[in-house]
Amino acid sequence: MRTRLLVILLALCLAPGAVLSAQDYQNTPVTVSKEKVRSGGKVYYSHIVLERQTLFSISKAYGVAVQDIYDANPTLDLKNNGLKKNQIILIPATGTIPPAEEAAAEPQAEAAQSAPEAAQPAQARPEPDPSEYTVHTVKWYEDLGSIARKYGTTEDILIAYNGLESRKVSRRQKIRIPKNPSAVAVVTPAPGQADVPAEPEDPEAQAPEEGKTLLEELRDRAEDMMNVRFRDYIRTALVLPLGTRGSNAINENNFDFYSGVLLAVSDLKSEGINVELNVYDASGGVPTDREIYRHNDLVIGPVSPADIRTVLESCPENRSVISPLDPRAGVLADSLSNVIQAPSSTDAQYADMVRWIRSDRGAGDRILLITEKNARATAVADYLQASGLPYETLNYGILEGRDVTASLTRLMTDRAVNRVVIASDSEAFVNDVVRNLGLMVFQKYDVVLYAPSRFRNFETIEVDNYHNVKLHVSMSYYVDYDKAAVKHFLLSYRALFGAEPTPFAYQGYDTAYYFLSRCARGGNFWENTLEDNPFQGLQSDFVMRRNPAGGYTNTAVRRIVYGDNYAITAY
Repeated sequence: MRTRLLVILLALCLAPGAVLSAQDYQNTPVTVSKEKVRSGGKVYYSHIVLERQTLFSISKAYGVAVQDIYDANPTLDLKNNGLKKNQIILIPATGTIPPAEEAAAEPQAEAAQSAPEAAQPAQARPEPDPSEYTVHTVKWYEDLGSIARKYGTTEDILIAYNGLESRKVSRRQKIRIPKNPSAVAVVTPAPGQADVPAEPEDPEAQAPEEGKTLLEELRDRAEDMMNVRFRDYIRTALVLPLGTRGSNAINENNFDFYSGVLLAVSDLKSEGINVELNVYDASGGVPTDREIYRHNDLVIGPVSPADIRTVLESCPENRSVISPLDPRAGVLADSLSNVIQAPSSTDAQYADMVRWIRSDRGAGDRILLITEKNARATAVADYLQASGLPYETLNYGILEGRDVTASLTRLMTDRAVNRVVIASDSEAFVNDVVRNLGLMVFQKYDVVLYAPSRFRNFETIEVDNYHNVKLHVSMSYYVDYDKAAVKHFLLSYRALFGAEPTPFAYQGYDTAYYFLSRCARGGNFWENTLEDNPFQGLQSDFVMRRNPAGGYTNTAVRRIVYGDNYAITAY
């Protein structure tokens, strides 16, 4: 068990684009040090490592590469030893000082810092070479932070490179984006000046572009808002009961789901979509801090309907909460507009069974519904009745099973196909019906049995009997190992985790890949694009439908057929 946990945590370090955080495990913010030292003509920041700071977060704060920090501290061997609390490390500054000027450099630097801004001489800013940057035109809904994230850089680098006096930008302003951000010298702002937020511009207060009427301008802005088609940086909260609090035990299924999510994040990064994955262990209760959900673009999890309701109480109404694993949570999407149900329901399987019968039905075929006496029939009977298809009904008790072949002979045809539905979840009853249908096949009746995925989990029914009755299964999950994408996932999972992926791992990958890619590619109102963008995953598909008074429900179903020679074919 501990080995399994170690492998998962190792994967966190290896998965590109993934950042692990939780209520109890948030990284300590990095403040750029004001202390500098000089060695060998180079300028370094002297940084004191605080608890839970990482080389990655430190490198980002200082605008340097992790390798630069390794090279600046050869005696510490940080690559192999890692960081230690209260350790002092050197961070390379962007400039160098000639050895002859080292002695005079520090007093001059201190005098410059203490002098009033107006007293400092103005310096001409050299014009960068156009080949070293690209130009971005600011849209009315953008700010400096969103532009920095779009190009994988920081606000401070953009401020320094463009000579901006504040973090506020204006619509149609031209911003130069350096192709090599690490080479940009960033000046630490004075106290009280660094984090002044830019006030958003009022779209209605802006004059229309030259040559446009105000009505045309507002229409174009609305289209821009709806059609921000590609966001390359997505923040996601993953809320799962991982079982790590106060115990060495872990929830294997949820960790497998999490492992699949990590691989999806890695594949999305290769497509230009960077995902900040913030993971919260809900074993001791789901987080209720509203700020957590406000700063994420969407939420995946938790599992149970009760926990999902708790999240919804803290979540802003414009944040979608994706129910990832429990089909019973689908009822929440019936009335709550920001709930998206990822697993398709058993009712979706029943509806597909009836559609399948309708499409397969030929001239002279008989449809037979078999129910158990004194037992409640499953909802498939309601779907069959609502379909308008003609069918015969056989109702009998399991103790009558040995004498039921005469009734089957009376209801079936020996000249066409007999398409059978069993409206029962009782394994004993289903087993008895399948045995009797096998006897009818032996008597040369052509029988096809339609069933939901639950029938495949019955352990007392011989697989041979399913092949005899040509079982047609409508199911939410099925992995076709002949597909190239499945083979790629399988090899990646084995290489990274040293284990075989479970159905939960496949579900984690499919759920994360579909909804994160939709969030990145679907515009600011990406949920509205779900119905128009079905998706075929590794194990499950997504065909989303908006409930009239609620959120979205997945109606996708996969089909498999038990055929001759023990073949199972996916459709």
